[in-house]
Amino acid sequence: MRRMFRGEPSQVPLVRDFVRRYLAGRHGCPAAALEDILSCVTELAANAVVHSRSRLPGGDFGVQVDFRAGEWVRVAVDDDGGPWEEHNAGGEAEHGRGLQIVYALSVEMGISGDGSRRTVWFRCPWNPAAPAGRGPGC
Repeated sequence: MRRMFRGEPSQVPLVRDFVRRYLAGRHGCPAAALEDILSCVTELAANAVVHSRSRLPGGDFGVQVDFRAGEWVRVAVDDDGGPWEEHNAGGEAEHGRGLQIVYALSVEMGISGDGSRRTVWFRCPWNPAAPAGRGPGC
């Protein structure tokens, strides 16, 4: 399932709602794991509207949710790209921890693209009895 959103901070709660509604119809996902997935997608959507060209007038970003029953859920956020900014996540830094959170809560993640379009994705197991990854997953 895929949906496009305007590149505005007000869209981030709508992204959470979109993913929550999509996954609500699937069976077997513990509430804590769903919250981890929502935390990850919230971070990626916020990055799209704060750090990419999607934040510019007329910008947008997409959210793709793929699901394989009993196996995994994969969420990807693609934005309008732009230069990467390195953030120091140490000490009292305000930025730089978001992708670390996604990495910790998912079993796999990746980044692809260039200055014109970028995709950041993560995957969580959909089976609570699955072997443990970095995060509890679904």
